[in-house]
Amino acid sequence: LELCEREDDKWVSKFRLLGRTTKAYQQKLDARTIGLIIEFTTVSPFAYSPVISCEYEINGTKEIIIDHDTDDLDTLIGIDVSFNNIDGNSFVMYNALLDERTEVKNLVANETITLNSNGFIKSDKPGRIFGNDFNYVFPRFGYGADVFNVTGHGVIKLEYMYFIKI
Repeated sequence: LELCEREDDKWVSKFRLLGRTTKAYQQKLDARTIGLIIEFTTVSPFAYSPVISCEYEINGTKEIIIDHDTDDLDTLIGIDVSFNNIDGNSFVMYNALLDERTEVKNLVANETITLNSNGFIKSDKPGRIFGNDFNYVFPRFGYGADVFNVTGHGVIKLEYMYFIKI
């Protein structure tokens, strides 16, 4: 369920709630249905921001600073990372705030790897087994501004949602 505001003749999503419709009632006038009353039950104690996506071209080493406005100081935020390896054979992403290093080795040219915030890694190359080529540390955000030092040769895309207490 997304709650939006009207800005410059466009609807802009302000926050999202994760859940499902639990009941629906008809609003009647005489014998006609003129509306619905829908009851929504959330599965999370928080709301979420809209999906935020950013893309960077990496040629060697690049510092990426991401500042997010989460209200939850205790929970780390998972990130969906996609890296399209143009040249080189490794990808390293170091989060200085959390002192966590994500490393994928033995990449081939034009291979795209995807690190999911739910703990999955995949490649667009069929039959790719990561084994010792991945250190199984999935990137995530802490509270405040996170500084990532990314090493590789390609294009990295980050997607995430942060928590909003309402």
